[in-house]
Amino acid sequence: MKSMSLPKLVTPAAVALAIAVGGVFCLAGPAHAAVPQTVHLEGTLLSNGGGPVADGNYTVTFSLYAAKTAGSAMWQEGPVAIAVKNGQWAYALGTKKPIAAAAISAAKELWFGVKVGNDPELPRSRMHSGFYAQAAATAWGVSCTGCIATSALKPGPLNLKGQTITAKEFIGDGSKLTGIKIPSGTCGAGLLAKGIDSNGKLICAKAAPLPDDGISQVSQGLVHVVGAIYEQTAKVNIPDNNPAGTHSKLVIPNVGNVDKLTFTVEINIKAGNNGIGNLKLCLVAPGGADHKLNDKPFCGGAKRYKLHDSTGGTAKKLIGTWPDPNKILSGDLTKDYFGKNPAGTWKLWVVDTKYDNNSSSIAEITSFSASARTTGNKKIAVQGQQVVTGNASFKKDVHIAGNLTIGGSSSPFPDSIAAQVVFPAGSRPMLLGIKHDWMDNAYNILPHYNYASDMPKDNNSLHQAVDRIVWGDKDGNFKWQIGGDNRGNDNGNRSALYLTTFIKNTSASNQKHQVCWYMTGYPWDGSYGSLAINGSNVYSRADGFSGGYCRDVTFPAKKSSIISVKAGQVYWTSDSGAWGRVQIGFYNNCWRGSTMKSKSLEWDYLRFYKWMKSEN
Repeated sequence: MKSMSLPKLVTPAAVALAIAVGGVFCLAGPAHAAVPQTVHLEGTLLSNGGGPVADGNYTVTFSLYAAKTAGSAMWQEGPVAIAVKNGQWAYALGTKKPIAAAAISAAKELWFGVKVGNDPELPRSRMHSGFYAQAAATAWGVSCTGCIATSALKPGPLNLKGQTITAKEFIGDGSKLTGIKIPSGTCGAGLLAKGIDSNGKLICAKAAPLPDDGISQVSQGLVHVVGAIYEQTAKVNIPDNNPAGTHSKLVIPNVGNVDKLTFTVEINIKAGNNGIGNLKLCLVAPGGADHKLNDKPFCGGAKRYKLHDSTGGTAKKLIGTWPDPNKILSGDLTKDYFGKNPAGTWKLWVVDTKYDNNSSSIAEITSFSASARTTGNKKIAVQGQQVVTGNASFKKDVHIAGNLTIGGSSSPFPDSIAAQVVFPAGSRPMLLGIKHDWMDNAYNILPHYNYASDMPKDNNSLHQAVDRIVWGDKDGNFKWQIGGDNRGNDNGNRSALYLTTFIKNTSASNQKHQVCWYMTGYPWDGSYGSLAINGSNVYSRADGFSGGYCRDVTFPAKKSSIISVKAGQVYWTSDSGAWGRVQIGFYNNCWRGSTMKSKSLEWDYLRFYKWMKSEN
């Protein structure tokens, strides 16, 4: 009988097989090279006498077990023939049947069995660390940082078997991740997700609207919504001790529904007169009843708001904004107009309640204006320094108060560019002046000019005739009218309107262009009407008249011309059936852009801009 032992253990049998496991994994190349599928064994075959057996082939069977005695072999190879010479032999386990690396990695212990020929298997011997190198084929128990290159990882499903991955970021849209626990429940209309409770359910809360001008809070006051300003600049004299009162009118156009509406008033007491403690102020909304003599209570009733009531003593100026910061004494303007359209004519009634000197003008309403802010006006104000990197594109008009610096230059816009910013291409600005001796209880004492040819032509002096900018439509149509029926034939009451615009002829030849305008007049003391270019009348009348007129006007070559219109007051019913009416303007699309372009005519925005600056 033959027997074997490990290593060099000679059994009582006639032949002993001594096996030494050495040089098992002498691998070359990088650490991540493939693990060999064989284990190299070398040993000595001895006779019972202790010497080498005869040279030749011997049949051997090799087995691997998970236990010392029990159980079947997890791997077995043989019978295989091993060649013996001088007692020495060598063999690579796994040559005919690859060793199951997964089985090795799964076994807690590994026992090696050998059977020579038909003899019973020799007692099993325990294998140690060297043999376990086969487990590297499955990267069993890998626990390291950076020891596996990304390129060595094969894309495909990853089964963590309940383990947790912690990472700083995941790359990808996550659309194919499964098994992710998401919060349960939904939030209905008008609700927002506030958080997640301990059961993984969404916590919902009612969505609160932004407060008025919430963008101001978000931007720390640097950005806020602004309202449109509507102002009556005509000064109104306040007579002394006049219970009937006087008023100033302000028209707010159809701006849509507002979320904030305020009115600002400035009144100045003239020198030598008592103070604002003698005054009462009542704001009357469109549709509200006008103030009447001895109204009791003062400023009571719907659409009437008491702003001031005989306080302030001898102070010479009253200036305030209602309802914030100044408080309205009676009536609730905010409640009445929040979310509503304030369009229409608003009146500020002022009553002087005590005798001073019986003067017709002890004070004056210097200004009366309104600010109407709509939620959809898409208009904001930005404070502080704005830095824009890259191109800035503006698809609407841009209005700039002050200097605008470009490219780091300390120079402001040149006038030519500033004029284009304030008066965008296609706009039709005009200059309007109103002269009153007495009309609608309102005074505006401007110099009186009999004809348009008498009006000033240089920008500085022109302010004496026209004091405000008005706008025509895209074709230059515009009409302004004051007065109306039943003003009466009072030769002491006169009014006049003045209208001016600047037109430039860019061609090298004179251009004839038809101008159509409105005017009124009466044959008395300068209530005449006319159209003039550069100080010369083109057409004039000194009789009673009212209506529209058209005349060809010659614009000099390569020159900016001033077009002026003067209108006087109509007194008789035979003149359009209206007493005391004055009207002025342009009509018949006479300033249409395509028509002007065909004649090399254009609006001279630069000259308007210089008029604003009183520069010639």
